Amino acid sequence: MEITVYPMNQNEKSEFPARLRKLREERRQSRVVVSELCGLSRGMIRQYERGEKIPTLKTLIVLANYFGVSIDYLAGETNNRKRSL
Repeated sequence: MEITVYPMNQNEKSEFPARLRKLREERRQSRVVVSELCGLSRGMIRQYERGEKIPTLKTLIVLANYFGVSIDYLAGETNNRKRSL
């Protein structure tokens, strides 16, 4: 099975880890809890927050839906958290 990685520019690479961590901390949830609720392996959120891994498009969608934000917000493309319909 081939995994497609969502292409991120340099700004998105630096914004994504910080935004993911901020959203998780706003909910006062551990990395393990978010990983389990989003169907990810236990260490993935830690790796994303450290900038060690870049999420796939599928993972970005899962995380954006979980936190109720747009993919663009999560990736650092906009400061507007709301998803457009």
